[in-house]
Amino acid sequence: MDLFKSGLVLQAFARWNHAMALAWVAHDNLCVNNLYRNADEPLRREYLPGLCSGQLVGASGSPSPEPDPMRSGSMRTTARNCGDHYLINGSKLFITNGP
Repeated sequence: MDLFKSGLVLQAFARWNHAMALAWVAHDNLCVNNLYRNADEPLRREYLPGLCSGQLVGASGSPSPEPDPMRSGSMRTTARNCGDHYLINGSKLFITNGP
């Protein structure tokens, strides 16, 4: 569905249970929509079927323990390109939909 229809579903969920609505929008918009719009085709094929069927739950993680590291200039997480993979160092505290 498009983002407008997704917003209507979110509004309906929020009238019933705002916590459930937040979990759903994090899954649907922050994770699924982000993967659909920005990931390459192999990643889409790997994750989107499970996310769309409900077998997987999408989550979103902030890059550091501070609520808004970009604004405060205090990002401490780094990603180093190691050729065929990245090495990520730092800490994460805010994981929306994380177990």
